Amino acid sequence: MLELSHIVEHGMVTYPGLPAPVIGSYLSFEESRSQYDAGTEFSIGSLTMVGNTGPTSTPRRTGLPTVTTWPG
Repeated sequence: MLELSHIVEHGMVTYPGLPAPVIGSYLSFEESRSQYDAGTEFSIGSLTMVGNTGPTSTPRRTGLPTVTTWPG
């Protein structure tokens, strides 16, 4: 297995020419208190970013090896 993950932060350029991720809050603890029953509070985060997350077994071009066919 190949470990391909990395930390993504708000405004970080993940690939030149593509928009940076936007990380924020969709619903804050304070906002949830006013919308739900007394004693209920929570937050919901928001992440917006572009991506190319097709199956790892699909090459970008025909005839190329896939992750599942790499040795090791």
